[in-house]
Amino acid sequence: MLAGGVALSSHVIATEVRAPAKSCATQVPLSRGGCANLAAASYAARRLKDPETGVLKQERQLALRGYRAEPLSASALSILSLPVKGQAKGGDQQALLELAGKVTRRNTLINAQAIEAAGRRNDKQAFFRWLSRSMLTNNEARKSYIGVMARATSMPGAVEALAPVIGAGPNWAPDYWRNVIQFPPSLANAAELRIAITRPPWRRTSIGEMDERLVLGLVQYGQFDEALALADRLAPANWRDKAGANRLINGRFAAQPHFAPLDWELAATGNLGASIEPAKKRVLISAIGGAQGMTMRQLVRLSPGTYALRWTLSDNPEMQKDALRFRIFCAEVGGGAPSVIVPALVGAQQATVRIANEKCEWRWLSLDIFLPDDAAGVDVYLSDVSLTPVLEAPLKSDAVISSRLADQI
Repeated sequence: MLAGGVALSSHVIATEVRAPAKSCATQVPLSRGGCANLAAASYAARRLKDPETGVLKQERQLALRGYRAEPLSASALSILSLPVKGQAKGGDQQALLELAGKVTRRNTLINAQAIEAAGRRNDKQAFFRWLSRSMLTNNEARKSYIGVMARATSMPGAVEALAPVIGAGPNWAPDYWRNVIQFPPSLANAAELRIAITRPPWRRTSIGEMDERLVLGLVQYGQFDEALALADRLAPANWRDKAGANRLINGRFAAQPHFAPLDWELAATGNLGASIEPAKKRVLISAIGGAQGMTMRQLVRLSPGTYALRWTLSDNPEMQKDALRFRIFCAEVGGGAPSVIVPALVGAQQATVRIANEKCEWRWLSLDIFLPDDAAGVDVYLSDVSLTPVLEAPLKSDAVISSRLADQI
């Protein structure tokens, strides 16, 4: 008798799920969810064709029958919380929807309704919370909703609403960051959000690949201040000279670059390349004949004034004296400030650089190479690069160096 009862119960449950119409029509005493499942299946099929459709009266009646038999039926609650076609949604239906969300986390229809309702109310915290719940419980929903969340990040108030959701470290967070960096209008808020979750109670301070890509995306779209604020928050404490002396980051090449191009962006092409050797605090620059272009560069915020550019370069008899040149030029769109060019001479050198009072706050410092086609390959080492403000008149030796450089240019 016990085995027979278990078998009958199993059959009823399977029928409710696989054949709700048959289960509702036969009205087996043990069957409680067949009618509600039939109503939900009917509505879901019509909603695929018309997302704005409402519930039919027949569907609501079926859901009521299922609800009377089983008040905790998610299928019944999902239908009863929707307005009947042609009628406005009432407050009792909103209350039912909130209760349905407490009954189950996995009902796709209930989750979708809750997301839409939060959007209509402009309740951003509920909107992102329900999106997160849907993505945690349904992989198919994750594919659809992750892009929605990335785009919604651009809205005012999104940072405050998203911080508790992202800060909790949901398993879909890597997908979110991959998507948000592909949507330029959301980049500024995404950077602010990333900074927010480094603070208590979340303290998510580890640097990941997406952090590097987010900084790069901000730079590519001209949001330099936001990029620097994010990099400063995540990078090691000794990442840059925060006392303000050296305007360059990692000028002693003591570590591999973080957050290029705010740190060094290194060339790696078929005919030239640069690689940092942290143990020796230097960068190796290699090129073959005919190589031309940038070997390394960094984005720098510079106010108008006079600066001392210093560097140390190893000798290579095969390289012409004017083959390597520092170039400082505006990085902002429409910036018309002229470029400043300084030949990179061999040895421990210093040159005076004057930044004109132009409407350009961010500039590139680039080390470019120009080798004739018939030149031999070169390998040189660069170390101790700095760009510091000159607060007083240049020293006499400094003036001599500047004069010699001017003659060579």
